[in-house]
Amino acid sequence: MMRLISLIMLVLCLPACSSDQPATATEAKPTSEPTHASGAIPQHQLDALTKAKNTEDLLRANDERRRKAIEQQSE
Repeated sequence: MMRLISLIMLVLCLPACSSDQPATATEAKPTSEPTHASGAIPQHQLDALTKAKNTEDLLRANDERRRKAIEQQSE
């Protein structure tokens, strides 16, 4: 009996989740307009990737400098 009630509730709730109108192309647009890119990846994402790579190189250089300082102190 409990399963039957659960099934009826599920069937009654499913139409409430759907809309009568199909999604339009204007609803699918992103909220921010990306800058123009020549390839498949937008330029603002390429810029962010370059910035992350530069940050990674900076962290590696600082880590290497710190390791050398520790090695010199231990000698």
